[in-house]
Amino acid sequence: MAEAYKKVKLITTAGASNGFVGFQNIHSAAQTVTVSGPFVYGSTGPQAAVAITNVPIGQIVPINCATITPATGNVIGFLA
Repeated sequence: MAEAYKKVKLITTAGASNGFVGFQNIHSAAQTVTVSGPFVYGSTGPQAAVAITNVPIGQIVPINCATITPATGNVIGFLA
């Protein structure tokens, strides 16, 4: 995973699609980030978009996903 963290993409509130292995909140406040993709499942089992709430400033979230959409500010997406 450490090698993948060397390839990054700036993601604005418009969101981005690609193969991601995680993201880091670089906004000036905690925020909600929605992720989806072939490896993201909802609480009832099927694939679904999942909102990760209150992601602190600077927090790195390791997750395999195809789409990342931050709610209020930029994040850095780590490319697969």
